[in-house]
Amino acid sequence: MILALSAWNAFIYFYLFVIGSVVGSFLNVCIWRIPQHDSLWASLKGLVSPPSACPRCRNRIPGWCNIPILGWLLLRGRCHYCKGWISTRYPLIEFLNGALFVLLYAFEVPGDLAADWNSSWAQSFYGPALDYSSWWFRPTVILHTRYVYHLVLVEALLVASFIDFDLRIIPDG
Repeated sequence: MILALSAWNAFIYFYLFVIGSVVGSFLNVCIWRIPQHDSLWASLKGLVSPPSACPRCRNRIPGWCNIPILGWLLLRGRCHYCKGWISTRYPLIEFLNGALFVLLYAFEVPGDLAADWNSSWAQSFYGPALDYSSWWFRPTVILHTRYVYHLVLVEALLVASFIDFDLRIIPDG
């Protein structure tokens, strides 16, 4: 697959990378906090209730330090207060997730926002019959909806994989 990188595509890919890195920062929170609770409701409440803090000195992390990838680089991999080491895993997951957003979009949606149905991977004999009179069945809407659906599946798989890698379990919650 050859990617023709126009200025519009570069903007879309950059935007998706930034959004993916921000979501990756949240996924780091999910990977750390979901296994700490047994039930689904407790796991969901645990994602938002205690603000982020250094595990060593227990000081709250300032907002500017939570900027994905860049915050870790500005701190040189150390806590703002106690100067303890912060794992390189956090910016790596943020970078990986940003790259996943871009790569999945490049594979799922050909070209740009005005994607052509025939040049996408969705086009097949068994694909949906296109009715251009309805807004919902326009090719760009179908392609972007499918992208978001697959993105949710990949994000859930990423969280479950890293939890399983750490603890050798996949929590029920």
